[in-house]
Amino acid sequence: MSLFKIRQFWSTTSEDDEYFDHNSLLVAKINSDFDYVVTGSQSGVLRIFCPNCEVSENGTYAGFNPNDVIVEKILDHPILQVGSGRLVSGNSATQLAVLHPKELLVFSLILKPGKTQHGNQSYLQLVYEHKLRKSSANFVIGPFGESQNRDFVCVQSLDGILSFFEQESQISYVALPDFLLPGPLCYVIKTDSFVTVSSSWEIVSYRYKTLAEVAEESGDPIHLKQKISTEWAYNFGESVIDLQVISDVINKEAWIVVLGEKNLLCLSENGRLKCMKKLDYSPICMETYVIDTNLFTLVTAETNMLLVYENTMLKWSAHLDFLPTAIHRAFLKGIRGTLVLLSDEGRLECCYLGTEPSFFVAPPVSVPEIDFEKAEHELLALETVISKSNNN
Repeated sequence: MSLFKIRQFWSTTSEDDEYFDHNSLLVAKINSDFDYVVTGSQSGVLRIFCPNCEVSENGTYAGFNPNDVIVEKILDHPILQVGSGRLVSGNSATQLAVLHPKELLVFSLILKPGKTQHGNQSYLQLVYEHKLRKSSANFVIGPFGESQNRDFVCVQSLDGILSFFEQESQISYVALPDFLLPGPLCYVIKTDSFVTVSSSWEIVSYRYKTLAEVAEESGDPIHLKQKISTEWAYNFGESVIDLQVISDVINKEAWIVVLGEKNLLCLSENGRLKCMKKLDYSPICMETYVIDTNLFTLVTAETNMLLVYENTMLKWSAHLDFLPTAIHRAFLKGIRGTLVLLSDEGRLECCYLGTEPSFFVAPPVSVPEIDFEKAEHELLALETVISKSNNN
């Protein structure tokens, strides 16, 4: 139990019939100098927020304002994941990718400054869409093949098919070997490789070049399982909750952070163990970032606790008001390093680590006064009973 408590300065709640998971939250700079907060519910509602960080006259933050909702769009299908990247050919702007069970949509955020007191006008414009042959699970966005100034999309299906989309066109399919259930998928820019989890609880890495060559040789993988050689594999030995890749700019290397049910570990880009921390609680989600050359990891626990690790050392812990299913670090307009939390029922909060202790004061216990004369009579009576029983 921590003495400290997370302090929230902005919060909002979605409708009662909306549900979210760890892929439903996105924090990204969409053609701006600050981060937007994007949520996509399993009911098909897509929202983009620009949290208000203005300070009121009494020195506190103003909190949520209806104008903080930049866009709210109701789509026809459940939203499985949201992402962002440079996904339109010949355009260096950042677009928004939305994954449905059977299609992938790419939107452009259009912002028009208002000329009256009614404010700015914002809306999402559909750029293109891809129909998916298999039911999707998640996706990852990155400059596959060391491409410059453009990003591609890799969609993982429920049965282990990776579908690669080169912006407006689809280029290949690849079936993952040793596949049982879809797991976390991430892309390492430095090595141009994909990292995921196999059915034998191994962290495995596949080079994009290898996947592309296998796709060209075997053709359609829907009915044919190809044999793909891994770049490296690490035997983790437990199920993986989340995988994240973080870049160390100073040392020019990439770190792969793995959150398991019982352990938190960090691997190098070549699959070598850098550090490992055994957890004595049940983790829910995590967020990673690097300051100088130190790796910081934020982990939320099932006991409504947020724990901050520097490498493997616990630096801070704070109590949460609710149990989040996703956590991100945001650089909002006016505030840097904000924590964005999202619950599975749609509670969205922007918080910071409070340093003011939240003490719990136990209520005073009412103790009745002792009547010594009455207690002495009771003691004599008990001694008489004991002596009689001993004589008998």
